[in-house]
Amino acid sequence: MLNTKEQKAFEEKFRATFIQTSAYEMKLAELADERKVENALSFIQNKIEAPNFRVVASIFAKRLGFVAAGCLYAFSVCQKRVDVQHLSLQAECEDDGLWLPQVYYIKQAITQVDVANRNEERKEIVTELFSKGFEPIWDALNQYTGISKRVLWENIAVYILWLYDQLKEDSSVNQHQLETDFTYLFYEATGDQFGQYEVNPLKCYARRESRQTCCLSYQLAGKKKYCKSCPILCRAKFKEASIYG
Repeated sequence: MLNTKEQKAFEEKFRATFIQTSAYEMKLAELADERKVENALSFIQNKIEAPNFRVVASIFAKRLGFVAAGCLYAFSVCQKRVDVQHLSLQAECEDDGLWLPQVYYIKQAITQVDVANRNEERKEIVTELFSKGFEPIWDALNQYTGISKRVLWENIAVYILWLYDQLKEDSSVNQHQLETDFTYLFYEATGDQFGQYEVNPLKCYARRESRQTCCLSYQLAGKKKYCKSCPILCRAKFKEASIYG
């Protein structure tokens, strides 16, 4: 289990909770089921006033970015291993139009990493987190809403890149180990560690100033504007520059 300092970091950085706070839990292990996904998307749609399930699916994936970042932080910084199958989202939260659920970590979900066998554990963690944890959810979202998996992968890649950028500025973190973990995740991990892919789906997002896919959040009732790195906005600026250049 995480110590008190680590728990506080999880609560502040990754919307973690270690007590059950909601009557409605979205258990990640169950979200490969079409009925569970439909219920989850309907619930979220009511919260964020999205026009369709494709938008909801994208926002859902962005919220799961907290899960991905938290699990990778646990490994790179705390030398802990998180079993994503034991995690759940506390779905009922402040109704502010954003839907920012907490991630519920139970004691059994977190174990100590065998430092002497760290490289092998890293390989297993990446496979369990992405191929067994996220890919079944991506399959369900893709089949039910038609959203491209490229959008879903980039949505969590954004959070993962944010995490490593933050940690690179932290002098208390083992920087050599951090760089090794980052390099493995984005460049060395193979496609089959993420699902039925020939190529690692995160690799193409490792170093990008702007997004390659649109997260669709501009369609939300409370937003109605593009993200700063949105490819739609970037293409429009490039076109304008070409016209007047």
